[in-house]
Amino acid sequence: MVEGGMRLEELSTKINACLSSSTACGLCRTQCPSLECWGVESRTPRGRVALCAHLLRGDLRPSPSLSERMFSCTLCGNCDSVCPVGAGPSRVIEAARGRLREEGFLPQKYRERGSHVAREHNPYLEPHRDRFSWLPAGLSLPERAPVVYFVGCTSSYREKELARRTVELLRRMGVDFTLCGDEWCCGSFLLRTGQGEVDGTGVEEMARHNLEEVRKRGARTVVVSCPGCYRAWRGDYPGLGVEPDFEVLHLTQLLEREGIRAGRGGRIRV
Repeated sequence: MVEGGMRLEELSTKINACLSSSTACGLCRTQCPSLECWGVESRTPRGRVALCAHLLRGDLRPSPSLSERMFSCTLCGNCDSVCPVGAGPSRVIEAARGRLREEGFLPQKYRERGSHVAREHNPYLEPHRDRFSWLPAGLSLPERAPVVYFVGCTSSYREKELARRTVELLRRMGVDFTLCGDEWCCGSFLLRTGQGEVDGTGVEEMARHNLEEVRKRGARTVVVSCPGCYRAWRGDYPGLGVEPDFEVLHLTQLLEREGIRAGRGGRIRV
């Protein structure tokens, strides 16, 4: 299974490491926005992992209440970054979501959006045909190029200005780039909500489709401006056996490589 699609049973070692008497330090609690919001242990990384341990042992049954606690996590990853034993609480929480989905406790809104991903390749309930409606009128891009900008669902349907500014920036930098002709959702939404496969469409199929779309364009580099897409390409796809044979960079990494760094003050537009 992929990084974001492992079964809860596969993470028992990490669960035990997180909760052992020598390492249950609770350092993750100090970095968790859930604690600040709700102020209860069951909504902290350590508390959620403890609930997962009870779920694995069978002395806690899946329920709407348990589902609500697991899905209220933002998966920001702050807990992972400070965990002294590398237990990866956010991965455990993702796996718990998959278990809850199997037991019929996936929230309806995620189920509906998961089905839409299978049909229209995005979780925003938008038609696939509108994916590139943000493109500036008259913009002409080549069929093949050494760089492909993988736009992603959020920039295509919600943060369209980010997509437009990224294209403008790449052009000003003189980057020879193009877009995928038939870009699909990267799959991050499905993996983060415990849905490795929906209505016969799996994340592996989506990953292979996107990989082939890039290959068709002869690209040696994929640039993404979305952190979710970056995690999918760099972290999840290899775990699915879909290993890109080209480099994958976040836009900020490309900027750094080209020697473009953030300035101090001043009025700039990106």
